[in-house]
Amino acid sequence: MGIVGFYKRSALQHPDLGFALLSGYKKHGYIFEAASALLQHKHEFGITKLCAITSQSNKASQNVLLKLGFKIKGKAVINDDKTAVIILSLND
Repeated sequence: MGIVGFYKRSALQHPDLGFALLSGYKKHGYIFEAASALLQHKHEFGITKLCAITSQSNKASQNVLLKLGFKIKGKAVINDDKTAVIILSLND
């Protein structure tokens, strides 16, 4: 159905929360529920600062991340395709 996890990307200073969901399961709150549960345990993985990235056009992901408490920090180009992504962060 999907995946939610912490990832370490070489282009980002801190680990990031990433998620993906098959289209048949979207708009049911599954990502928010799974990500909320994972965030409750982030300290067990030694994570104190966390970021997330999303495409500028992906409003659904942006809304989930904002609801989870992330704040938009800006935009950056981190991939070879030179497309800017939105960077969000979650700090304790």
